[in-house]
Amino acid sequence: MKPLIIGIAGGTGSGKSTVARSIADSLVDAQVAFLDMDAYYRDHRHLSMEERRRVNWDHPDAFDLALLASHLEALARGEAVDKPVYDFVSHLRAPETVRVEPADVIVLDGILLLVDARVRLACDVKVFVDTDADIRLIRRIRRDMMVRGRPLEEILDQYLHTVQPMHLQFVEPSKRYADLVIPRGERTRSRSTSSWRRSRGGCTSARHEGPAMSAAEGARILVVDDEPDIVALVVYHLAKAGYRVATATSGPDAIQLARRDRPALIVLDLMLPGLSGFDVLAQLREDARTAHVAVLMLTARKDEPDRIKGLQLGADDYLTKPFSPQELVLRVGAILRRVASADQTSDVLRVGPLAIDRTAHQVTVNDHEVELTPTEFKLLLILAERRGRVQARAHLLETVWEAAPDIQTRTVDMHIQRLRTKLHPAGDLIETVRGFGYRLKAADAGAA
Repeated sequence: MKPLIIGIAGGTGSGKSTVARSIADSLVDAQVAFLDMDAYYRDHRHLSMEERRRVNWDHPDAFDLALLASHLEALARGEAVDKPVYDFVSHLRAPETVRVEPADVIVLDGILLLVDARVRLACDVKVFVDTDADIRLIRRIRRDMMVRGRPLEEILDQYLHTVQPMHLQFVEPSKRYADLVIPRGERTRSRSTSSWRRSRGGCTSARHEGPAMSAAEGARILVVDDEPDIVALVVYHLAKAGYRVATATSGPDAIQLARRDRPALIVLDLMLPGLSGFDVLAQLREDARTAHVAVLMLTARKDEPDRIKGLQLGADDYLTKPFSPQELVLRVGAILRRVASADQTSDVLRVGPLAIDRTAHQVTVNDHEVELTPTEFKLLLILAERRGRVQARAHLLETVWEAAPDIQTRTVDMHIQRLRTKLHPAGDLIETVRGFGYRLKAADAGAA
């Protein structure tokens, strides 16, 4: 009889192992075997110790997924496998292996379990343990310091530069493949095990690839601070609130990232290496590419002259340390709502390098004027005011051309094509949605 294979995924420190043990404990009449995805890290003995420390262990390429999939297939056929043993201190595979015998139930856990299609398809039941980011971080710090002997600074640096970005890029989106999502991890284990007892007989056929849910995509936020613990705290809470977060630890890096990525908002410290926060803010406001990016100052400098200087230089808000993470998230949301509201009433509408002056009927790209016909201007303005939303050809015909009877759909396409040519390089902002119409990308929008 083919074994039941249960795959348990979730972010680092989410409580996957606890859920796995709870499930096994609930299956009192079955033989249970365990596989942990961490055992299948690739061997890096060809690298130096320093090079091994820099490996991105949270990327799917860090795992020998082909070996894991083959082991699952062998267990499904009733064959024993030799599971690798991984040493997390030396970052090497140990010479010995662990024999895993066939069983009635195979329980497999790992952060990227649902990312690989081969591993997903081998699982009869797919579970995602969904736990708050701050709880997961605390558990990871405890584990890495106490079990793996790693220093706190190294743990936080890895979390900021690989763990958290990879979670947002790979782990969180893979939740849509889960048959069952367990919220808050360990705290629901008693409820989850009772569910397994009730559903044990009927869950072997759950093998679908359809989405269960999608991750929210928020505005892009740049956090600039040289204190790792502060950066970690801010990043976790903003990411938990649904924002996409990038980080910089110096003034020059902040300016470079702001010019390149044009975030919706920057959380900016004052005391930074390279350039002070005041200098960064001044340069941002002097550059047309970043002049309209919202800025929230977050600093330990509480004196009134500092607050006044920051606001005079163009900061949208000023919050002092120590601070409440919840208040920070609320202030960020309030600033972004004000920007969005101003966007609807301002004479100048900005979308990335594109600026549309409603009053003067003037369009510029990177501060260079673009000559448009009245119809082209009206078409572009409608797309910009409704950016991020698909505008059907029929709707554009009705609003731009007032649905004149002699106008054909091809006319809209021809005007879009001319707009893209004239707006180059901003013409790439106009996207074709096949079968529906057109949409102006919502990214990097702002108002003056």
